[in-house]
Amino acid sequence: MIPAENSRRISILVVSLGEDPRLPECLGAALRACGEAAPVILVQNGVEGPGPPLLADSAGQRLTRIRRPQNPGFTGAWNEGFQRVRTPFVVSLNPDCYLDEDSIIRALEAFDQHPGLGAVALRLLRPGRQVLDSAGIRLGFLRRPHDRGAGQPEAACFGGEEVVDAACLAGAVLRTEAVLSAEDQPGEALDARFFAYKEDVDLGWRMANLGYPSLYLPNATAIHERGWKPGERSSIPVRLRRLSLRNRWLMIAKNESLPSFLVRLIPYLLWEAASILYVLTKERDLWPAYGEALRLLPGSFRRRRRHLGR
Repeated sequence: MIPAENSRRISILVVSLGEDPRLPECLGAALRACGEAAPVILVQNGVEGPGPPLLADSAGQRLTRIRRPQNPGFTGAWNEGFQRVRTPFVVSLNPDCYLDEDSIIRALEAFDQHPGLGAVALRLLRPGRQVLDSAGIRLGFLRRPHDRGAGQPEAACFGGEEVVDAACLAGAVLRTEAVLSAEDQPGEALDARFFAYKEDVDLGWRMANLGYPSLYLPNATAIHERGWKPGERSSIPVRLRRLSLRNRWLMIAKNESLPSFLVRLIPYLLWEAASILYVLTKERDLWPAYGEALRLLPGSFRRRRRHLGR
């Protein structure tokens, strides 16, 4: 059981789309991990009316519930919820993520041991606990992010603490001060233009640029069902695949230093040439993503000045 003084140090932030039937299980596990004193902030997109009760007794009195019929995306909803956070730390959860009971106390211990730490990436396991879902996010040389260990046997890899490039916001713990320091602009910890896809990588990169790294903590675990898995690309709606493609370039424009970009320039150009050829021959529906990226790039360069100064 987490001590009450630690429970009051952390908020629970959950974003959902619609009346997700997994919310009671998600919130129940979160309260067991964070303690009954932890405030809960739930933002629900695409719903109307008061909604069914989710938390009973004293816990229900600490539930801040934001429900609206429109859907501004994960980023807009997360930003709105984060504005209600009044604690030094916040755990970000998707409705399909269920914290293990000792995960949060271990994350808080890591923050206490490392005062400059910006985020803790939990060890996310798929249902059944036999397969790893994420051991933190790593950016490759071409800045193509991937969840480390996704789909690999749980017992075989990533058993030690390690600094990573970002934490998957489906199940992560963040230092509130670090997130506020890395805001693109007031009220936007996550870039609202992203809507979804790569927003957590963008935030992790920004925090790292400011000296707030993310740490993968293998003994802080949670179950994550995950909607789309590697190998299921054809099942992902075209609109979401466009977001993924364009957001990578927005993220690079905001965070890559000039020396680092020059080192990668030729590989970038070769990769993009191959990517454009693939899109033109195999996935023509993705072509508008390039136009969207070009339209949004000037705004990305303006945003980078807040945390890179140029």
